Amino acid sequence: MAPAPWKAGSPMKTSASRLCLPSPCGRHVSFARSQIHFNFNSAPRRPRSCIFSSSGGGDSADDKLAPTGPSTIAALTEMLGGEDDAPAADADADADATTAEPYAPPPTESENGEFVHAPLIRRPSPAPAEGMPAGEYVALALRFPNLATSNQRTQEQRGVSLDFVLDTGSSADIVLPPVAQELQLEEVGEQPAGAGALGAGLQSGKIVMLGDTQLDYLPPDRRFAFITGFNAAALFVPTPGVAGILGKPFFDSFDAIDVRVNAGTGNHTALFHAAFDADAAMAESGLRRIAVDASGPGGLPIVMVSVNGGPPMRGLLDTGAPITILNRAAADAAGVTLMADADAAPPSAPPTGGLLSMFQSPPPPPKPERGAAWVGGAGGVAPIRLVASEHAVAVAADGVQLADVPVLVGDLPGFAALGAGEDEPAVLLGWDALRGGGGTARRIVFGTRRGFLLA
Repeated sequence: MAPAPWKAGSPMKTSASRLCLPSPCGRHVSFARSQIHFNFNSAPRRPRSCIFSSSGGGDSADDKLAPTGPSTIAALTEMLGGEDDAPAADADADADATTAEPYAPPPTESENGEFVHAPLIRRPSPAPAEGMPAGEYVALALRFPNLATSNQRTQEQRGVSLDFVLDTGSSADIVLPPVAQELQLEEVGEQPAGAGALGAGLQSGKIVMLGDTQLDYLPPDRRFAFITGFNAAALFVPTPGVAGILGKPFFDSFDAIDVRVNAGTGNHTALFHAAFDADAAMAESGLRRIAVDASGPGGLPIVMVSVNGGPPMRGLLDTGAPITILNRAAADAAGVTLMADADAAPPSAPPTGGLLSMFQSPPPPPKPERGAAWVGGAGGVAPIRLVASEHAVAVAADGVQLADVPVLVGDLPGFAALGAGEDEPAVLLGWDALRGGGGTARRIVFGTRRGFLLA
């Protein structure tokens, strides 16, 4: 049960609070599954787009909540970007600007009362360098009626809204430690250390209780407990302007999550199913089944990916990765032409100490290079060069054509965790290929618990 930092027995007012955080994802961590409750609700209205906004005395904790941590296989924040420097949009103006934009249409009703649906917030991931592809993250806005910020507690109010990135490539649900501290979340367990994709270890941490969870887009009189007993690992991971990550435990709590991709600029829609008939969906909608196995590190989902009609290669199914990434062996096997030299030397490091460093100026930063970027380089991790493909490549999974998209190529240390040796091909299958090309409506169903993907 969520902690009650206010005085027991005192009356509590309810207000909505949303903290805007700077700009995914953790790897190889365990998680205790939360209990999921289902209820059917009417069509969604658009959620607010920034993380933890307040009314009735909620505070803005931008200055307090600035997490740092190692880049990981889905995040690569240094390269794929985030929203750290983007000014927070006015909530009313944001709502007005998007009211007329359609959602990808969900069914108007549930045939068996065993799904709910909600909008997915689209967060842009800008291109890190000229000629490199941009992408997007998708997030779900959740509301925690029993939690409160420090400012709310002084006014005896509660009710906090948080945005979480949907990330099949994270083996844990994660909340940032500054968020856990601000909300005074109860510690309920220990999170062991894990490995990060760029070779830097993920630190150990606490498992904290967020408690009852609602869908934030619903009006107050229609809110219900979408999740009860929700807990998450409090870990520092790069996040694209959200409070945390909904990973494998969240996805595996449902029979299926059916995502309707919006062909325009509006938000996508997700249907969360307690029971899902995959055969009926394939017969009715022409969807095709893609086999998914849990043989990745920490039970992460693996699919067989082919590029440009080449041989099948092991790929991590990673909705938290805005852009699909191939290692060098995979790019060679698929005949991918690169926009820049993949073997360029890393930038020189400045002097780190000693007498010489007092008289020697650090070298200038490397000049921006079209189609290439260096990531990592912190915490003893060697910088890694990622290069964009010259052209879009055809990406398929288990024989099902997904999309023609530009990809990035580089030998991330995390690929070794997929069982790929030094010369073995491996792929990080990102959200760009899953959602399809721009302007294309698509339906994609994640049945990771049952070992399938429909597309």
